[in-house]
Amino acid sequence: MALIDHANFDFEGQTIFAYEYPERNLSAATQLNVRAGQEALLVMGGKIVSKYPPNGPRPYTLDSANLPVVRKLFGIPFGGSNPMLATIWFINKADLLGMEVKTNTFLLKDSSKLQGFPIFATVNMGLRVAESEPFFILPLLAV
Repeated sequence: MALIDHANFDFEGQTIFAYEYPERNLSAATQLNVRAGQEALLVMGGKIVSKYPPNGPRPYTLDSANLPVVRKLFGIPFGGSNPMLATIWFINKADLLGMEVKTNTFLLKDSSKLQGFPIFATVNMGLRVAESEPFFILPLLAV
């Protein structure tokens, strides 16, 4: 664990909508890079506390409760685990095109025929996340 963390993720060529940055104990001085076509959400205590659009050439500096030098000390009364976790979720807001969806094959029967014939459907589509917060929160509500 570094004194100052640096968080970023590149969705380039990947067909995923959201990525949780693996470090969950981010400090107050964490440098956050948000690329074009994505948005980052800072989550603390199970709630979204900040939303970060693409930042351009300068990184954001996060404002979490974890001070860089003493964040390990916070966890001592809790068996080594810091109770003030700060996580980053990167949301892919770029258009994901060329996604193929297929149905299962099923038998279509006509009453005038003895045999049916198999049919299926294939659809090519594209998706885009317009709003990060509802996209992020709705799966949590279903649990």
